[in-house]
Amino acid sequence: MKKIQVGFLLSYDYEKLKYAIPPVYREADTIFIAMDHKNRTWSGEKFEVEPDFFNWLKEFDVDNKIVIYKDDFYDSSLLAIENDNRERHMLSLKMGIGNWCRSAPLGHF
Repeated sequence: MKKIQVGFLLSYDYEKLKYAIPPVYREADTIFIAMDHKNRTWSGEKFEVEPDFFNWLKEFDVDNKIVIYKDDFYDSSLLAIENDNRERHMLSLKMGIGNWCRSAPLGHF
């Protein structure tokens, strides 16, 4: 049986994940959340994630499907759109070959 894997990118608008994750949670086998290990955006700006968000994530994830993938997604030699592509590519490699769905940018539901 094929696994359904879903990927999201976490940045300054992380609160929107509270609306994006629940509709796919039940059907997904694994949900990856990619975030820069130094909490940087694609343009290199720093952002903070309130601890309450991670508390919500832990409480919501009753089936232990959610994987936080931290990596160095920001490269100062690249444009923001190139860092966007870079992060999405690195996430797809982490998720493995086939059977995965990448989320649309959160502002585009």
